[in-house]
Amino acid sequence: MHEFINKGMTSQKKWFTRLQQYGSLIILMDGGIPLSVALPSGSRNYNKFMEKHIVQDEENINCNLTISNRKLSSNNCRYHNTFIHDTNAKKIRAMCSPYTSPQVVSSSGSLRLTDCKLVKSPSATHCAYHQKGIRGIVYVTCENHVPVHFVRFHESSSPSWFPCIWNLVLLILLKELLLTQF
Repeated sequence: MHEFINKGMTSQKKWFTRLQQYGSLIILMDGGIPLSVALPSGSRNYNKFMEKHIVQDEENINCNLTISNRKLSSNNCRYHNTFIHDTNAKKIRAMCSPYTSPQVVSSSGSLRLTDCKLVKSPSATHCAYHQKGIRGIVYVTCENHVPVHFVRFHESSSPSWFPCIWNLVLLILLKELLLTQF
């Protein structure tokens, strides 16, 4: 009897994992009566967002391998994909935390990104990508306090602190110029 229960629990865990991907879940009550429960679509979209766009902060990725390993290209090669270097999406989740209904939000500072663009595609199993490591302002759609869709990014040509340094240098030069004239 215990062997059946243990096998049943393992089976239920597999079903739970499998059915989570499709947005529904079957729970067996004490009497074995199936009860269907819908999972929020936001959780499915959040998991897809994480799979398509989030990598570890310090990870150096290869677009060809990462897109292939994550199976982001099913029948055709994916034309374009951007990976955000944000371990567990901490920064992205923080910017989404205030929003319940769908809202496009931008990051307050530039984030490290790897941008992958399709170069050639003889078939979906042999997609080749050109990749570029950049920093940029990220725009995502937030829903139920989590990111659910990558909208776009705006490339930063300089670090976010650069304008502050530039302004400081200009002020110092202006001060020196004014002091030398009097």
